Amino acid sequence: MIDLGKGRCISSIGVSSIMGHGGDGDWRIKVISPEYRTFCQGVLETKTSIFTKSGTYLPWQGNWHDYNPFTWKKYVRDYKEDSMLNAYGLTNRGAIINALKIRRAMEKGYKVIPNIYHQFFKGVDVAIAEAIATIKLYQKVLGNYFWILENNISCGNSKEKISENMAQVIALARALRAAFPELKFSYKINYDHPYELAEELDQQGLMDVCHSMNSILWERIKTIPDTSPMFGLKGVNGGGSFSGGEIFKPAFDYTKELRKRIKCPIAMAGGISSFGHVTECINEAIDIRTDSLIICTMVRRFTDCAISLVFKGALNPLLLNLSR
Repeated sequence: MIDLGKGRCISSIGVSSIMGHGGDGDWRIKVISPEYRTFCQGVLETKTSIFTKSGTYLPWQGNWHDYNPFTWKKYVRDYKEDSMLNAYGLTNRGAIINALKIRRAMEKGYKVIPNIYHQFFKGVDVAIAEAIATIKLYQKVLGNYFWILENNISCGNSKEKISENMAQVIALARALRAAFPELKFSYKINYDHPYELAEELDQQGLMDVCHSMNSILWERIKTIPDTSPMFGLKGVNGGGSFSGGEIFKPAFDYTKELRKRIKCPIAMAGGISSFGHVTECINEAIDIRTDSLIICTMVRRFTDCAISLVFKGALNPLLLNLSR
């Protein structure tokens, strides 16, 4: 568990993205999956922390179209038995609608952490201005519910190269800390980010939580075949991005090294799609001092496992204090 003071914390087991832009569940999955509906109810009952799917300041149309089922299967696919491949493309309806959805979820009792993506391709000054405008809007709409924001700086389907946005991220982080000194900030990093980025954010006191990590680009996983089923699709950056078991080892190894370099709490994610992965994380907890484990693909591929894990995380003393 990550204790951030004043009775505010991130639960030992958290969930990212799969609960939608509002945080109370993705309506499409709810329609087809009674198990997912049970999972959403379990998240509510156990006060599990929820990182929303990434939003942007203005509405953004990515590869996924909300009311076009053809795009659902085309740009979000199962891969092997425990992974997924996606080129979602940040589709969302913008900050105003996202804020209203989050407010609704919070009023139901969901513990929601809003996530916003910064479109650096517009220019760093515009990205900062839009981030500040988004936060002010969230403060107005969410009120006292809003105490922490996650900054997604690592989307695989963005228009800029993840590995080259370090200076932009630091500039953004400094501006946000100066403008909102009382707000807590989580940064969702990527396998392509140099360790120096998290080190700089940590050393300058700009990052309260490091969320390690986001999905990983197809081309970065060396054990897979040479051809992605998404290569050549319109709007796709290379072969899409992996989540789930295919990325567990590289994500886990990256986070183990990251833990040696930064002092702030780590919410560990990336490929945790089975109880075996959870066990491995816990067995290494003393060394890597992981503070929370974050799941996503497990919810879609092994929903029963995710339901059980959420309840175990609420009841098991070891999971409640992973860093001890």
